[in-house]
Amino acid sequence: MTRLQSRLDDLVPKLAGEQLDRLLDLRPILPAAIRLGDFVRTRVVELVVHGDDVAASIAIDADPPPDAAAVAADVLVETAARNHGALTVLRALTRRERCTAAVFPVL
Repeated sequence: MTRLQSRLDDLVPKLAGEQLDRLLDLRPILPAAIRLGDFVRTRVVELVVHGDDVAASIAIDADPPPDAAAVAADVLVETAARNHGALTVLRALTRRERCTAAVFPVL
């Protein structure tokens, strides 16, 4: 945990000085580019989801940090809205009887 905290302490000021709309070239992994802010947000989703997988594998509940959970939830709801439309997502979140699609889980 100390090593992780040390890496986070190094990373936070570096990211603070970056432009979040800067494009990152993902080649050779993917023939695409992604904005730095979107890249970081998707990495947060991975950490939150896989952290929960690890915790569940050893039968513990480990709540992610609230800020990380909020970022992950935001990305997942945005993904659902892009896939199914905003109205469908709103209905899935609020009105079971009006939900017309299997919106969740997103992944």
